[in-house]
Amino acid sequence: MALYKRDDIWYVRGQINGVKINKTTKTKNKRIAEGLEKQWLGQLHQEAVVKGRKPITVKKAVEHFLNARRGTAGWESAEVKMRVFRPFETQLLHEVDGTAVSEEMRKLVDAGYSVNTINVSIIYWNALQNHCTKAGFTPGQKIKRLKGGGNRVRFLTDQEVRLLLAELDPNRQDALGNDVYREKRKAQDNYDFTVLLLHTGAREQEIASLSLSQIDTKSNTITIHRSKGGTDT
Repeated sequence: MALYKRDDIWYVRGQINGVKINKTTKTKNKRIAEGLEKQWLGQLHQEAVVKGRKPITVKKAVEHFLNARRGTAGWESAEVKMRVFRPFETQLLHEVDGTAVSEEMRKLVDAGYSVNTINVSIIYWNALQNHCTKAGFTPGQKIKRLKGGGNRVRFLTDQEVRLLLAELDPNRQDALGNDVYREKRKAQDNYDFTVLLLHTGAREQEIASLSLSQIDTKSNTITIHRSKGGTDT
C-alpha cells in the first residue's frame, strides 16, 4: 500500500493478492490518511486473504454481471437499467452505502422517472449482489424497492403524434431536398407499424406477432390475445 498526494488530498493505492485499491482519503491531514490506509489495508486483507473474496468496483461488477448475461433476452434491458448506478461506479461494491443508493434512486423519481422503472433497476442491483457472491467477489448491500408507483398512463398529444409521424414519413426530405430514408419499403413498414401501435395502444410484440386470424376486416377490429390476466382486447 502507498500514500500519494494529489491536489493537496491524500490517496491510498496498492494491492493484495492481485486485488487493487485506489481511493481518496478526502483529507489533507497525513496522519488521518495514514490511519485510513491502515484500516483499509486490514479490510482488504480480511476480504482477499481470510475470506478468499475479491473486492470489486461497481463498474467492474456491472460489466461482469452483464457479460454473464450477454446473448440472453434480458441483456439489453439490464444494460440500460444498470446505467443509473454510474454515480457509484468508482467505489468498491461492498463499500457502497445502501442508503445512498436508495437516495439516488429517489432523486431519479423526483426528476421524472417512474417508480416502476426505478424499481426494475433496483431488482437488477440486488441481482448484482447475488451474482458477485457466486462469482467470488465481495458483494454489497441489497436495497428495498421504492414504495408507490402503480400504473402510470400518459397518452401522446395530437401534436406529438403529428411530429412522430412526420419524422417517420417515408417521403421525408432534408433541407437540401434529399430523401432521408433511402430504403423506402422499410421506412413504409416502420411508418405503418407505428400507426398500428398508435391506433390500437397494443404492445410492440403484440403487433409484431399478429396473425391474419386476429384481424376482422368486416368489423374493422383487431383482437389482441393477452395471457397476463387472461383477458383479450
